[in-house]
Amino acid sequence: ACWGLPRCPSGMVGRGHDCVSMDWGGPRTQRLATFRFGLFGGVTNFAQPDTALFRPGLRASSQSTSFGPRVEVRVGFRLFALFDLELIAGGAMQDVGRWLDCAPGATDCVDSSRAGTTVDLGVMLQGHTDPPRDGGNVDFHLGIGARPFARMFLSDDGRTAELTAVVVPAELGLSIFLHPIISLDLVGQAEFWIPWEYCGSGAGGDYCLGSSDLEPEFAWSGLAGLTFHGD
Repeated sequence: ACWGLPRCPSGMVGRGHDCVSMDWGGPRTQRLATFRFGLFGGVTNFAQPDTALFRPGLRASSQSTSFGPRVEVRVGFRLFALFDLELIAGGAMQDVGRWLDCAPGATDCVDSSRAGTTVDLGVMLQGHTDPPRDGGNVDFHLGIGARPFARMFLSDDGRTAELTAVVVPAELGLSIFLHPIISLDLVGQAEFWIPWEYCGSGAGGDYCLGSSDLEPEFAWSGLAGLTFHGD
């Protein structure tokens, strides 16, 4: 007959006739989910530039951009360790006061308020603190990504314009687990917009500009949403 507890490897303790991990507490939910799906909503805005938005050299001291709603659908997949990859489809609406529209060298610019609608697709690589997904636990995450396709549609009375850009977002967020499969997420984003084409309608007619005639801009977003986690 054998007496006493078994000799166990480092990091394990004897429990009955078995060796178990020192943090053993029964079956545990896998931490970083294999798959997750999230729905987000919030607000977005551009930082106020000294010149007309995306247009270097055009002064627009009274131009203003308003806070606008933004929504996102996110699908995430665990890659390895504490990292995962999210696929993101988003959209936003935002008004721009005193939008200046004119071809380079034109002597007159169209000055109007524009209603802007943005659609975009992108990916986000995230690192997590990865606590157990128990109710009340908080997972902090940091991410950086790219939206290779972002298009803003601008319109006013009878005039339309389109801006196409690549956007580089960086975000800091936290997930509060309400249940092992549901979390409430809060996210703050800084966005760097790199425009590569703008087609508008100025005083001299329709025209298009390339990246050399446009300048990058900064924007930010604040989002909240629910995420469903699955293994």
